[in-house]
This record gives sequence, structure tokens and C-alpha cells, in this order.
Amino acid sequence: MRGFVSCGECHHPMTSNFSTGRHGTKFPYYVCRHRGCEKFGKSVARAKVEGAFEELLRQLVPSPELFALISKLFRKRWNEAEAKVKETRTSMKLEVASLEKKIAQFLDRIVESGSATVIGAYERKVEELERSKLVMLQKNRAMRHVCKRL
Repeated sequence: MRGFVSCGECHHPMTSNFSTGRHGTKFPYYVCRHRGCEKFGKSVARAKVEGAFEELLRQLVPSPELFALISKLFRKRWNEAEAKVKETRTSMKLEVASLEKKIAQFLDRIVESGSATVIGAYERKVEELERSKLVMLQKNRAMRHVCKRL
């Protein structure tokens, strides 16, 4: 919590350090290092400071109104994220259908073509479109898992 704990006297951030005991045991402390402060160089045990902070956190309870507001905001953001995922999946499905249509068109052209060079070019294009389609299907599958979690 170094940098977040401030001195009770001068309100400057306290630093943390370890002091070594007689038998080499190390003890953690917070220390005020602001010159001119009445508590300059005085140590406070880390356990004492952090214990008081934990107790303060236990006492913090949101009001029912605040909890309802946060819950409402969370639900709104959740629904927006869910709608965006569904929209993306729909877009991906349309793109897959478009790719399938292009693939079919190239296959028709291959059948009609008599030139080996043209057929080779069409086959390469079909392979490229098939790879794009597979990528899109994998992304769509991943998005489906996201939808199930939402």
C-alpha cells in the first residue's frame, strides 16, 4: 500500500521499509519521511496499518440504491455486449454465405474454361476463398462460445 498510506500528521505519503531485529528477523513498517513533520522517521507496523485498512473495508457497505444503480448499469452493458456479439455473428454468417457464392462462381468458371492457365488461376482463387471461409467459420464458432457464456 506504499504511496496510498499517508501520514496522520502531515498527510504526505508514507514509505515502507523493513527493520532487522536482533536475530536477523525482518519486520515491515511504514515510515513518514517528510522533513518538518512531527512524526518524521517514526515507524508504524505494517500489520497495524493494513489491519486498520481491512477493518475500514469491512465497514463499507453500498446502500441498496447504489447497489440497484450499479446492477442496472451492469445489466445494460451486458445486454449491449450480448447484442454486439450477436450482430458480429450475423455479419460473419453473411460473409460466409458471400464466400460460398464466390466459390461456386469460380467453380462454374473452371468447368467452362478450356485453358489450363485460367483453370490454375481459378483453382488458386478457390483455395484462397476456402481458407477465408474456414477462418470465418472458426471465428464464428469462437463467437458462439462467447454467446453461450453471455
